[in-house]
Parts: sequence; C-alpha cells; structure tokens
Amino acid sequence: MTESERKLDTSYQGWMGVQAGDAIRLTKPWQEAKAGEIGIIDGMRHRRLISGSITFNYSAFRDDRVVSCSGGPGTIITYTNRLVPTGETMLVWYWRWKDGYTGADNGERYAMEVNIWEWDGTND
Repeated sequence: MTESERKLDTSYQGWMGVQAGDAIRLTKPWQEAKAGEIGIIDGMRHRRLISGSITFNYSAFRDDRVVSCSGGPGTIITYTNRLVPTGETMLVWYWRWKDGYTGADNGERYAMEVNIWEWDGTND
C-alpha cells in the first residue's frame, strides 16, 4: 500500500474529532521529545475529546472505556483544537487486561489502526 493509498479524507477525520488513543505527531521539538515523535492522547473513549494528555515514549492501556498512558515526557493538558488532522493512520500497540480480569501476568498486547494528528507543542 502506497502512502497516498493510506491517506484518509481529512474532513472526515476533522468531523470525527480527536478520539482517546489517537496518535499525535510532533511538528516541532517539545521538552525532551523530538520533532516527528509519536505520542498517544488519553481520555474517555467513545466521545469527541476537548482536551487530554499526550504521552511520548508511551505504554498505552486501552479498554472499552478509557485510554491511559504512562511514559514521558507528557503534557498535563492539551486542547484538541491545537491538533491538525493529517489524513494518515498508523498501527499502535496497546495493552489491556485479558478477559477483563485484573491481576499479575494477566495483561495482553494488541494493535489497532488509529488516526494521526499533528501538534506543534503549543497550547496558545
């Protein structure tokens, strides 16, 4: 699949809005993260986000309700009106509790295709 075939209609991405678990690509350096690095935005699933935290060098938990990330650096809050749709998608690895049961050694990894947004590192 070529890069142009992977492109989506950005108007559709903009209409859907930023979703918890979407990938955020930096267009300029921000704190210890370099331009081009990918972070994940966390928050409640199944709703359009107004704001969320972006975490780079992430480990991302995703279940039916929430996306929660650890790693860093990370933002305290980023307003989603600062994010620009790219029309691109990428495969992101998440983890969740196997069969919904929390416990030692009961996590499982899985991958999902998500939208990529761009962020210049500002909230102005």
